[in-house]
Amino acid sequence: RIWRHERQFRDALVAARRAIVAELAPREAANMARRRHFARWKECLAAPIDLGGDSRLQRIQHMSPDDWHAIVTSWNWDHGYSEIDWITAQRDCDRTTALVAFCSLRPSHFVSAPEQKLTGFVCALASRLENGFYPIAELKLDLSMRNRAAFEAEIAAVRATGRSPWLVPEGLLDHEGTRKPAPRYASTDGRIHYD
Repeated sequence: RIWRHERQFRDALVAARRAIVAELAPREAANMARRRHFARWKECLAAPIDLGGDSRLQRIQHMSPDDWHAIVTSWNWDHGYSEIDWITAQRDCDRTTALVAFCSLRPSHFVSAPEQKLTGFVCALASRLENGFYPIAELKLDLSMRNRAAFEAEIAAVRATGRSPWLVPEGLLDHEGTRKPAPRYASTDGRIHYD
């Protein structure tokens, strides 16, 4: 009854309301922006996103033997060996690819120091080469003279042991091959990319 009949009191209430609204309006806009932000943030947290994408091995598993050869020839062994282990365990891996992987690891070091980390992998690879695991031998072995001499020395050193699995067949480096590899992918510093 007071505010209806008392004009001064009513004017004071309207003024107070305007002041409060004027003070809260900027806060309301900031609060709405904050709510929109956190709504997007919660949405992003709830979405199952694999930011890493396919692993390197998963990509390699979908490639051709020619791509595998390109990857093996440029592989940096500091990036591990699980990918090369998978490649060389495939029956459709070209024998030239397996030979490059084998010789690149300098297998003679594993004969004299069998407790090394990669020994199991190198022995398995030597065993596959020794037992003719790779029926496909199409790719040409394109080596520089220095690499060829190094590979010959490695093969001679492991064969000199006279015991399996180091008895890889003679003449592997002399195989001519019928074609050059035609890869679509390459490996640079551990990353696979379309070449």
